[in-house]
Order: sequence, then C-alpha cells, then structure tokens
Amino acid sequence: MFFSTEHNKKLRAADPSLKTTDVAKKVGEDWNALAEKDKKRFYLLADQDKVRHQEQMDQLMSQGFFINADGVKSTEMIAKKKRGQSGSTRKAQTEPVEELEKKVLDKKSPKRVKKSD
Repeated sequence: MFFSTEHNKKLRAADPSLKTTDVAKKVGEDWNALAEKDKKRFYLLADQDKVRHQEQMDQLMSQGFFINADGVKSTEMIAKKKRGQSGSTRKAQTEPVEELEKKVLDKKSPKRVKKSD
C-alpha cells in the first residue's frame, strides 16, 4: 500500500487523464518489476505501520472503545481477565507492544515469492 500510494501520485501527476483501473494496473506492473532490494523499504514501512496499529488498538481497548455483542466494554473484559489470573495484576494475555516492536525490528524482511500463473 505504501508503494501504491507513492507511485499512484507520480502516475497521476504525469498523466491526470488516466483511469483508476489503468493506474492500478500500472502500479501492479511496476511493483512486480521492482527489484527485491528496492521493495525492502516498503516492507519496513509496512512492518512499522503494523506496530503503530497495534499500539492504537491497545490504547482504544484500554479506553473501553470496543463493545462486544453481549454489551460488555473492552475495559470490563480487561478487568475480568486480570481478576481471573489468580488475583494478580498482570496484563491481559495480549502481547505487549514492546515485544511486537522487537519482533518487527529484529526480523529481516521476509522474501516475497511471486506466484506463478
């Protein structure tokens, strides 16, 4: 998506009369033609965005933003999980953001394999 957004702007600036479908096809072709070393920057951006998303979701969850089908708020679910863990005040069974960051930053960008037609 990061490549698509960036490349889409360049294509539209070069030829504003292009249809959306033509731009999408061209972006796909250019992505497939891009060398693996050039794709790494976009993989890193995607990995960093996953960490940002998880942080925001954790923040929303802790503020009671989500409500389950049974009407229970997310803050109430967290409180129930804490009480259910032998009276301890450990965090819920979700992975902390710091651990996700370590995984993302320590992990080398996976090699993407083109699917053959």
